[in-house]
Amino acid sequence: MEVFVILIGIVIFAFLVGLSFGWVIPLVISLVKMSRKTGGKGWLMVACVWAFSAFVLVGGGIYSFTKAQRRMATETFNEATYAGDRATLILPISGSGSLTLRQVAENKSWQVSFSNTNSVTVPAGVMRIWHLSYDIKNKEGETSGGMNCSFASNEDLEAKAGDILTLQGGTPFTAAITAKRADGDKLKINYSLTDVAGNRITYWSVSSDNKKPKFEAIGPDGSCFWSDHLEYG
Repeated sequence: MEVFVILIGIVIFAFLVGLSFGWVIPLVISLVKMSRKTGGKGWLMVACVWAFSAFVLVGGGIYSFTKAQRRMATETFNEATYAGDRATLILPISGSGSLTLRQVAENKSWQVSFSNTNSVTVPAGVMRIWHLSYDIKNKEGETSGGMNCSFASNEDLEAKAGDILTLQGGTPFTAAITAKRADGDKLKINYSLTDVAGNRITYWSVSSDNKKPKFEAIGPDGSCFWSDHLEYG
């Protein structure tokens, strides 16, 4: 498999090199023919068209790649140094964590951190919320896990300077579990959790003792009739 990937990479690299600099060959042929006065104008035209096409394709590719990198880059929002207009966003749940949003007009992404609060200051303007992450701390105050919320709505929020907007979501959460039998006696279980606004909730945990997650089957009467630890994968 690794050899196949390497061969594909070599082929792609050779194609790109040929596309970028292959016009040199018809250019040389045209110069030789013109020096011998045996024609060569056709070859020169081929070289010019090839070079122009390569310039457009390679230049366009570099521009698109650079633009995509800028689009994906996320800056840390610092309320003390931000010079633009600001608004306040009320969060669904109070706590500590970070919010990732994108300013649509400016085509710029920000990560806004918050601590022990249910509101956060954000740049004003038309924005789209991507993720909201909360830190879960243990009794000693150390981060032992977290909760991530991915927003289902693709609608943009518009906040003018000084506006206070409420981010829809929060409890109660709704859990959905589907299970189907795989090979032998194994079950394939899919678990999803959404909040009151339909946003997808993902929990993750950090454990020092590497304990496996526990699974409990609850009967109609509310009692657990089977429990075990899940195997990873």
